[in-house]
Amino acid sequence: MAVLTKTAKLEAMDIPNVREYLTTYPDIVNEGDGTRAYEEAIVRLIDQNPWKYDDVQAVLSQLIEEYETQPDMAYAAYYALCTYYRRNRLKTDYNTLLNAPKPGFQKKVSYGFLMLMCRKILDPNDWSLLEEADRLCDPEIMGYNYGVEHCFAEYVAEACEKDPSRAVYFVTEYMQKALDRVNDAIKQSGGYAKFYITRARLHNIKAIYADISQREPYFKQAQNDVELAISRETDKNKQIDYQLMGVRMQSEYYEQVLSKTIMHQEETINQQIQENNVKNLEFLSFFSAIIGLLIAGTQIMMGMKFAEGATLLVALTGCLITAFGTIGFVLHGGAKRLLVNTIIVILGIALTVGAMFYGGYYAM
Repeated sequence: MAVLTKTAKLEAMDIPNVREYLTTYPDIVNEGDGTRAYEEAIVRLIDQNPWKYDDVQAVLSQLIEEYETQPDMAYAAYYALCTYYRRNRLKTDYNTLLNAPKPGFQKKVSYGFLMLMCRKILDPNDWSLLEEADRLCDPEIMGYNYGVEHCFAEYVAEACEKDPSRAVYFVTEYMQKALDRVNDAIKQSGGYAKFYITRARLHNIKAIYADISQREPYFKQAQNDVELAISRETDKNKQIDYQLMGVRMQSEYYEQVLSKTIMHQEETINQQIQENNVKNLEFLSFFSAIIGLLIAGTQIMMGMKFAEGATLLVALTGCLITAFGTIGFVLHGGAKRLLVNTIIVILGIALTVGAMFYGGYYAM
């Protein structure tokens, strides 16, 4: 049988063809299961023809059973069967296969990645998987595989888009890592179109949650990435998908920004109303106190000498000013008008003490 090239197609899903295909790739027969080349070879095997479920199951399961004599070939078949289940959304089969591995399979570098993808299918909203994806991106584990780096970045984008209530946390905790890793994936892949779309999603999310001055630059970067993805994609259907994603991101951005702008304006108006209410309350209290002081002072000072009455009026005014400054602390808080309220209180106390001192020694 002729040796297959990396672009060759299998004529049939049978054991000789699959075995020959897999031995064509050095990474498969040399324990390179964590590399991008290994992953691409397996994906190509599954995607190149619409294999029937029974054929795939029978052929790959038999190769898996050869793990004692050909462990690398067996694990490649195991990886391929996991990929087939994942691509066809066969969640139960995928989960069953991963939870019954052959001896030594769990020690493979890529086993954790297969498990991560399975858990993601079983529970797409389990955001604790971000920590596991982050761990796999360690250079000592699978960080050298730009496909794994992209998987992490894509998962961060999904987490932010699907769970707005925690999006701020995801942006703070994972956004910069996601951008760094998708940039590395773009560089290593030579500019794979899908990676630009993922970066566009991340930039769009960052624009939504950024400060007002930084929103437009991030949004423009997102739109530029969409254009790059479309220009680099050769599949017409995917080009249309990317265009639709670009429109969706625009809509989401403007909707979120408009909502945040309205909320900001409401907060500003409410704050202004509250400040005006506080000022009105201060003036009302102050003038009410003055009127009360004048009435009370007039009644008290009837029959007093002028010096005694004037001294008493100054003392009461000092008490009024002190009370006004104290109320300022209560209404505005200690930090907002600390200096002004402190001066008012000191002035009030000084007037009161001065009047009492003068009245005690001179006015009587």
